[in-house]
Amino acid sequence: MTTDKTDKDVNSVQITSKRIAYGLIFLFSLCLLLVLLKATTASDPKEWYELFKEGFLFLSGALTTVIGYYFGSRGTQEAEASTAIALKEAKQLRELVEKERKDLESMKDFIENQAPTNDEQSLDDELIIPAERPQS
Repeated sequence: MTTDKTDKDVNSVQITSKRIAYGLIFLFSLCLLLVLLKATTASDPKEWYELFKEGFLFLSGALTTVIGYYFGSRGTQEAEASTAIALKEAKQLRELVEKERKDLESMKDFIENQAPTNDEQSLDDELIIPAERPQS
């Protein structure tokens, strides 16, 4: 998934994948049920049971492939979605750090401009009048 895809696109892909998987499971079950019913009502059930067994093995292999693909692609979609969320959060954190850095720079400049120079500090030292000590 690229970052320019919307959530609606992702949801439609997920819904389509689910529909395909459920449709194939339903078709698998229906075919096996029809072969089993024919095997129970046929005059020579051994041939139909053999067909049922072969069909079951073939369709179960196909079903496991489809289910594996469905769950594998779902994991990929979830990983891509979580990556997009993590990238968005990282971008927000980076912007916050940049803002804080700028704020710190402006505070540093303010403090440097407000701090007294050596000349101003020596004048302040001369103006300090020591407190008188009480006589005992």
